[in-house]
Amino acid sequence: WSVGAGPEHGLHELLQVLVREKLVGVLTSPENTPGRIARMLLAEGVAGDFEMAVAECLLQDGECIHDWMDVTVVSQRGFAEPNVVLVRRCAVSRDALFGLEDARFDQRKPDKGLITKREVRAVSLARMALQRDSVVWDIGAGSGSVGLEAARLCTQGHVYAIEKNTEDGAIILRNRASLQVTNYTLVQGKLRRLGRMARS
Repeated sequence: WSVGAGPEHGLHELLQVLVREKLVGVLTSPENTPGRIARMLLAEGVAGDFEMAVAECLLQDGECIHDWMDVTVVSQRGFAEPNVVLVRRCAVSRDALFGLEDARFDQRKPDKGLITKREVRAVSLARMALQRDSVVWDIGAGSGSVGLEAARLCTQGHVYAIEKNTEDGAIILRNRASLQVTNYTLVQGKLRRLGRMARS
């Protein structure tokens, strides 16, 4: 798993369910273990919002149930197979879905103005009439404010942000982590160059 992985990744859909739901049960596989799920949550910076329980070898010799554990603990352990993992979300965001204060976003300093102002973001997002499963391209993402708020609305969709400036790219990643948005991929580079790469 890498931060910002898109829908093409096999665990992407699970991550989106985990951040939406309060309690999720997962029948794991040898490839997608409790540890791999835990490491995904750690990589996304949301591990502190969750705890996990693991049931090994249910109704078999060697059955063992590990009660609620910190995600970091699960990421470092191995568990007997077959196993089932329960993932419980403990923290609930208090932020509005969109229309966040401008101060909620990190911006390039001392150069102000690289953020779409709150009122403009709110009207733009409303006019886009986004659906839960919308796919959004934010070209020239700047601080990422529009795309990140769009991602919070499109909980079953995905946002791809294109930004050529590396300093702004770093700011976008900080804002993504701060808002704990998991359905958002930063594509660093110029659109024309990215188009050539896609065709080759």
